[in-house]
Amino acid sequence: MIDQNFNFKGFRKDANAALESVGKKYGLKIQLTNITYEQTSFRCTMKAQEVGSKTPEELKYELEQRYDKSLPKLHEVVLIGGKAYRIDGWKKRASKLPILATEVLTAKQYVFPVFSVRRHVKITV
Repeated sequence: MIDQNFNFKGFRKDANAALESVGKKYGLKIQLTNITYEQTSFRCTMKAQEVGSKTPEELKYELEQRYDKSLPKLHEVVLIGGKAYRIDGWKKRASKLPILATEVLTAKQYVFPVFSVRRHVKITV
């Protein structure tokens, strides 16, 4: 039975590894994103984009950064709350927490308000 005890993290890891070889063949970066499960089945969302192209979040962040020079550059590593984060992009429909950032040590993705990123401390890696 497929339920919350099913190893979705392991499945996602194995599926992304298998999709990586398919993506190399077609010049795409392919990954599974959302997994929704029911009693006897589950559905996955697959995201594919051209290798080297920018995501919509990255494009939106670059646009916002043109008008707000106090924001750090895209993919810059900054110190927020004593931890190092890499700026990944801007969520289009998020008004309170629009900035996407990945923690450098754990590779977990977080969202931040604009004011906390404006007062960042730049880290040179």
